[in-house]
Amino acid sequence: MEKFIDGLVFPEGPLWHDGALLFVEVYAHRLSRWDGRARTTIWHEPGSGPCAVERGPDGTLLVPCFEAGFLARLAPDGRLIERRHDGDDGHPLTGANDLVMDGRGGGYVTASGRWDVAAPPEGAV
Repeated sequence: MEKFIDGLVFPEGPLWHDGALLFVEVYAHRLSRWDGRARTTIWHEPGSGPCAVERGPDGTLLVPCFEAGFLARLAPDGRLIERRHDGDDGHPLTGANDLVMDGRGGGYVTASGRWDVAAPPEGAV
């Protein structure tokens, strides 16, 4: 085994994109890119707690942010386009965690650790 990157801060959610590896560094509050030689920061927002990265059907990058409770939509260069604080169903993205995209352009965000499991929210299974 060979170490190829050092000094990462809780890396998660790898995504191969345009010839490089994108990943979030949760506790550093950033989206990083590794091109095979060096790590660069694409997007940084203190207090956000990004947990994953996926490519949207329009080529933008989607980043769920656990701590701040929003889904960031970024241009491929990392410029923030919008923050969504609720899903299409109107429910808040409190505790937004992992994200997966389906083959039709739909995205699914999980929520983690933000409710009392003994008394789940109304409608939860």
